[in-house]
Amino acid sequence: MLGSGKLSAYAAANAYLNALAEDRERRGLAGVSIGWGVWGEAGMALQGDMLEHMQRHGLVPLVPEEAMVAFGRALSVRGSVLAADFDWNRFAQTFTLPRESPLLSELPEVRQALAAAGSERDAVVAEATLHEELAGLGPAERRDALLHLVRTVAAELLGYGEPGDIEPSQAFREMGVDSLAAVEVRNVLGERTGLRLPSTLVFDHPTSQAVAAHLHRELFGDEGDEGAVPASAEEARVRKFLASASFDQLRSLGLVELLSEAAEETAQPAEDGDVGDMDADDLVRFVLGGDEA
Repeated sequence: MLGSGKLSAYAAANAYLNALAEDRERRGLAGVSIGWGVWGEAGMALQGDMLEHMQRHGLVPLVPEEAMVAFGRALSVRGSVLAADFDWNRFAQTFTLPRESPLLSELPEVRQALAAAGSERDAVVAEATLHEELAGLGPAERRDALLHLVRTVAAELLGYGEPGDIEPSQAFREMGVDSLAAVEVRNVLGERTGLRLPSTLVFDHPTSQAVAAHLHRELFGDEGDEGAVPASAEEARVRKFLASASFDQLRSLGLVELLSEAAEETAQPAEDGDVGDMDADDLVRFVLGGDEA
């Protein structure tokens, strides 16, 4: 029902059972399909790290005795029902991270949880002091301080020993950041900076370096951007490969046509004739921007 991660095959089987129960109901036959939440002492959720994963996302394990009471009540209805327990303060924020959810929007507990989260962020904005602390520093020092802040928060929330264990250009997804961790990082950075940050912060700005640059722009505008964050290590690796790859390598990877199209769309005209006349080296240099390759 909720589209939980790591349970796609299980969800497909449940969808069939839901449809079967509803079909039997339409035909006047007995049948009920119960969508169970997390059982605390038995079930698939106890395998591996599944239980911890679900708890972190706001699914509360059901006490077996209470679950059996719910089972008895479910037998008195027809069709599909949900029997689960939620930590709404945690679940509502993560479940609605990508977009608002019509499934939950009418639940009073969800509306209260989301309203409370918004009120907390509003209070944070009024109490922020970091801007004042950084105002006396130069642009480069401010960026360094913000980068250290982001790495510190990420290390605290993701279980890293020290901020230095997180590379500035390391992608958050590589560190295991999921929707819940994204909300937590956003919340803590919001508290420490006083900014109203989006829930998608670490997805829109996927490295500590990128988040720090975003925070700097939000706090101080474009001031000092001439010393902007350097290109990521990933970009450097891609540029190095493109500059050194043979034409056959590019063609085998399906990149020749893409590079040709990109070059044709570039505003700068080719200096040595049409793009179609370029060899592989000239083509790559042209796409990368002159002599950068």
